[in-house]
Amino acid sequence: MRLLTAFLFLIPLAAQDPVKPAADSAKPADQPAPAAPEAAGDNWLQGSIELGYRWIPDLNGNLDAYRSVVNLGEGPKLLDADFTLFNPSKRLFDRADVHATSWGGDPYNTLRVEIQKEKIYRLLADYRNIAYFNFLPSYADPTLNQGVLLNQNSYDRFEDAVSAYLGVNRTAMRCLEVLDRLGQLTAGEIAVQTGITSGAVTAMLDRLEREDLVQRLPDPSDRRRVLVQLTDKARQLAAEIYGPFVGELARFEEYTDAELRLIEQFMRVASQTLDQHAERIEQLRRARSSGAP
Repeated sequence: MRLLTAFLFLIPLAAQDPVKPAADSAKPADQPAPAAPEAAGDNWLQGSIELGYRWIPDLNGNLDAYRSVVNLGEGPKLLDADFTLFNPSKRLFDRADVHATSWGGDPYNTLRVEIQKEKIYRLLADYRNIAYFNFLPSYADPTLNQGVLLNQNSYDRFEDAVSAYLGVNRTAMRCLEVLDRLGQLTAGEIAVQTGITSGAVTAMLDRLEREDLVQRLPDPSDRRRVLVQLTDKARQLAAEIYGPFVGELARFEEYTDAELRLIEQFMRVASQTLDQHAERIEQLRRARSSGAP
């Protein structure tokens, strides 16, 4: 965590203009004063950073069992950082893109830094650390014989593997999933579907466009609107990742139509319930931020 913090503070230092020597005091008085340098743009930093603190006040039961199921630590957290630093002086580098998730003691940490100077170099560093804790033996899992996992580690491991393969974070994966499911959308519609702020969506789309995973195009019915859609590259990568699942569908043939309908209903109700409670928690967060009782 200290290494990440130090690195993030060093990047802006490298972007500063070099100190210029003081003007010569013997300069003739009638010489016109040089024009004032243009101020650096206000948009030298774009993106979003989510910081938080997690309390675990009442942990009843076995700590090892908790770590096997949840394994989320207590204390200050860098939940998500997704921003771009533009260097006004163009000295050393033109831009630096930084993506980091889950720093501060959680089981899965990522850091991806891309620094480039146009037509000279492009440096990319990608760090991922998976440290799941599994204390419970197999005989301690009461749902094992039912084929049900005690925790979400398998799902998280798969999603983390996909994000690493695509070279994006989990937030960007939500954007790609929405575009794959709903088709062409505006940036505002993506923000509504994913629950991400409009500013963060714009920065995220810029990065996905540079990776040739999405493309922007004018709306043929309204030239003032810009639509976003997946590229052929994104669809090809999705086919490589999810295509093998098609072959696994034969495993569902052992279920009757009635059982499949029940499973479908369960999944739909579970998704709706999660969406409803996510909205409820978001409303609580907004109320707390505004100071409402």
